[in-house]
Amino acid sequence: MSIPSDVLINWSKPGKSDNSKITYEKLSSVINSKLYDNYELFLQGSYHNTTHVKENSDIDVVVLNKNIVINNTIYGPQGNLEDLKNWKSSLFYKIQGSQNFNFSLGNKTIKYSGNISYVPADIVPCGYYKSAVVGSQLGTILYDSYSRRYFINYPKQHYENGALKSQQTNGNFKKTVRMFKNARNRAVKKGLLQNEDIAPSYFLECLIYNVPNSCFNGNEQDIFYNTARWLLQNTHIFSNMKCQNGIQKLFGYDDNNMLTYNKWSTSNAITFINAIANLWDNWSRL
Repeated sequence: MSIPSDVLINWSKPGKSDNSKITYEKLSSVINSKLYDNYELFLQGSYHNTTHVKENSDIDVVVLNKNIVINNTIYGPQGNLEDLKNWKSSLFYKIQGSQNFNFSLGNKTIKYSGNISYVPADIVPCGYYKSAVVGSQLGTILYDSYSRRYFINYPKQHYENGALKSQQTNGNFKKTVRMFKNARNRAVKKGLLQNEDIAPSYFLECLIYNVPNSCFNGNEQDIFYNTARWLLQNTHIFSNMKCQNGIQKLFGYDDNNMLTYNKWSTSNAITFINAIANLWDNWSRL
């Protein structure tokens, strides 16, 4: 028996957003009260992209320091490297305790654990990233104090491409991402997947983005089945896929001059899609 239609319809709906919106507004107030010029504050991640689901309700708040500009060169990253390394701790000490908010330092971000009124949040301190390889497109770059590496992202391009694909598919692209995120969570609960880290939300969304628009037609069961079938039939081209931003490779460890893009493997992606197929085929017995 396949996954029932009413389950998929429920899975396709976005998670609640009221507390997420309130949390972003409040954290923005905290940060804005401590920073004065030359920075940009914006959202990235599932909530901003409206691909969030009930069980994954945290938000990502980017604090972009416009004074920090890192260029990728043949000699490695060049620019305000020490400023970038210190930006996380500098921001942390500015906002810690402000308006009675308590934060903690993570490897890459500043963590807020949330409470009854506010959802958990990752505050992402970063700078501008420039690379001649992608022309005039600007990315963001942050420093991981644990691995001592720099991580690059293109959140605005990711958002714009997702919005366009959603428009081209009558909103079904984002509905499908939400269905697959919920299916992943169910697969973990049923022991079909070891944990969510096999298919992190960002990479799952990018994987679905690579599915042709023609698969996003019909009702929820049609779309879920056609998407899963296409992925199962095209695992041989996974290594050629790009992230939703259209710039970075989706799979493999792309380490260029100490600039780390991602670490998702095709084997984990195949494990994920096989678990989803198992969930579909054996729903009534699970």
